[in-house]
Amino acid sequence: MPAWERILKTANREWPEKGRGTHKAAACISPSDFGFHNSLLGDDNRLRFFDFEYAGWDDPAKMAADFFCQPRIPAPASEFHRVAAFLGELFPLDAEVPERATSLWPVYRMKWICIMLNEFLPAGKTRRGFSLGEEAQVELRRQRLRAVRDSLKKLDSIQ
Repeated sequence: MPAWERILKTANREWPEKGRGTHKAAACISPSDFGFHNSLLGDDNRLRFFDFEYAGWDDPAKMAADFFCQPRIPAPASEFHRVAAFLGELFPLDAEVPERATSLWPVYRMKWICIMLNEFLPAGKTRRGFSLGEEAQVELRRQRLRAVRDSLKKLDSIQ
């Protein structure tokens, strides 16, 4: 909770309520589970993304954050601002995309931390318990807790 409260305070300061909704925000198809683990490298050296199971129309700022926050194969955080700037070029009618992406990145980082904790909810336990067995599920939970701790430590480096 202290990390969330700090993130929320910073996001509200950087992206105050009065700044929201005063312009026509860009929208794009955002795959949500957007990462290298859902891509193929073609013969032409271009990445092709697939797995749009959780896709929907959303803010390009969210798409950028999801790409850098998903835990399976994370993109290097050092490239975030470059990607945010590139999205600004792709959506020139919404000049605030890069700023919004930067301000909201820690918020989405916390969302992904919560997603990683789904293993501890009753539904996650039932689903994994059936497919993994008790011993493997305990190890998976240990791994998730380590990943959550690592992600919480990284939160300070992106603010």
